[in-house]
Amino acid sequence: MKKIMIIVVVLAVLGVYFKEVKREIVDLKANVEVQEAQLQECLRHRSELGSQLVEVMRDYAEPILLLKASNASIGLEGSFDSYDFEAMGEAGNELEAAINELMSVTSSELEENVDFLNLQEELAYNKEEILEIREIYLERAKQYDEKIQTFPASFVAWYIAYYPTRYIEIDFD
Repeated sequence: MKKIMIIVVVLAVLGVYFKEVKREIVDLKANVEVQEAQLQECLRHRSELGSQLVEVMRDYAEPILLLKASNASIGLEGSFDSYDFEAMGEAGNELEAAINELMSVTSSELEENVDFLNLQEELAYNKEEILEIREIYLERAKQYDEKIQTFPASFVAWYIAYYPTRYIEIDFD
């Protein structure tokens, strides 16, 4: 009878422990998903800013630069629907390169264009926002990944079908 009581107590303790581990994993995953959503929203806004930049620069930049930026903006928008984080990163990098090329175009008229100056300011702010959110996202994703890869949490993660994070890699350097 004592053995049965010990087994019941051990199973109850293990059940409570595994339930707490599951709660921790679910919370960590939710934190990662919140950061992913914020990062995607900032990237979506950057895509819109890229399209606006193309419009403002129509009279100042070479058509090939405008086409490059426009295509990169469209490519980034398309990657959101598929949740393809690798494609999102590549499209984000292409858009960033195109924006940098467009921003290097100089003209005295362009320097006085209020829309251009406002876009320039908004692009800088958006870039900082993305960098901040990306840092938080990477930190939380690392916490989540470490948690689900250590025993016994790895067993719980496997049981509830939680897998390592897919990272969104955007290079602004």
